[in-house]
Amino acid sequence: MTGRILVADGDPALERVLVDLLAAAGHPAERLARGRAATPADLLLLGLPAPDGLSPRALHDADLVLLAGPLPLGELERWLERASRWTLLPKPVPLPRLLARVAKTFGPAFARTAI
Repeated sequence: MTGRILVADGDPALERVLVDLLAAAGHPAERLARGRAATPADLLLLGLPAPDGLSPRALHDADLVLLAGPLPLGELERWLERASRWTLLPKPVPLPRLLARVAKTFGPAFARTAI
């Protein structure tokens, strides 16, 4: 299955790195445009705290990978209330775990691990 992957983080450099790493692993991804509503995607990689203006309700039905450094508990709970299709990964992001999570959304044909 080919799907849409969006990357949103408060650090544009990290967004670029994640998009490049995913592309090198065969998973085209794009950065979420600043100041615009989240458009439907199959998988969203979201850095916490979330970029300004982005809330859990704006994410449609996308699978979600939360990328988090130290956070206040309330912020984490706010995002995990829809946890059935969501995953929390620490920053710095462990690439093998990220790629495994991408494969979970898109199927084993996309489970490439070598970059």
